[in-house]
Amino acid sequence: EGDDMANCAKHLHSQPGVEQVVAFGKALHVSGSDSATLTRTIEQMKSNPALRITPDTPGLEDVFIQLMQGAEDNFPGDKRA
Repeated sequence: EGDDMANCAKHLHSQPGVEQVVAFGKALHVSGSDSATLTRTIEQMKSNPALRITPDTPGLEDVFIQLMQGAEDNFPGDKRA
């Protein structure tokens, strides 16, 4: 959690171990399947006093978002962006 989460999210997307960054208000849920690499990446960010980093376990919502990112659109008639 913290301020300027949009820039933080941009930075995180390119970091080792980070597979998913999802905004929830002023917080980001950051996840990846390689726990050790993700932990090292997050540990490096703990020195930033503007961030509050709290480890958590993935919830159903996180899993749903992960699954939907890889899903094909099953309604081909809808071309809205």
